[in-house]
Amino acid sequence: PYELKPGQTAQLTVTDATGRQVRSYKVDGTFKELLFDSRGLRSGVYLYRVALADGTVSSARRFVVQN
Repeated sequence: PYELKPGQTAQLTVTDATGRQVRSYKVDGTFKELLFDSRGLRSGVYLYRVALADGTVSSARRFVVQN
């Protein structure tokens, strides 16, 4: 889940435990969550963050992939 105001756009990035970016998506306020296919990701802890164009982070959370 993430939250943006209507009309806002942002970049949602997924990084692994070492800080390496593994996925990136452009998102907007139309939806409140992004479902993505985690196939191809190794088991482990990941972080996603949603950053606005000015660099402000609107949300960041950890999640776990278990294969």
